Amino acid sequence: MAETRARPAERPLSPHVQIYRWPVTMGTSILHRITGFGLALGIWLIGRYSVSVAYPIVVGLSLVMLAAISALALGEMLTPLKLAGTGLIVAGVAVLTRPGTPSVSGV
Repeated sequence: MAETRARPAERPLSPHVQIYRWPVTMGTSILHRITGFGLALGIWLIGRYSVSVAYPIVVGLSLVMLAAISALALGEMLTPLKLAGTGLIVAGVAVLTRPGTPSVSGV
């Protein structure tokens, strides 16, 4: 009597990129590394340049990093309107914190 063997299911050897779901710990580890790099860059800028020069750069980069992380990790759509708003905020911070700008409190 011939013995029939069941064939194993045809499956890929590794999970496909589009169906693979990242574990929460992997995502938080990547975000932790990105934000750590951003903080280290900000500390380096503040130590190297005056605060009036470094602050707008640090604020602008943190806002851009936040938009990039929300798009990549959280799946938020980056529309042209959101990109324009981010650019306006960064430009506003740069204008308001440039050297020689009178303070808001008048002091």
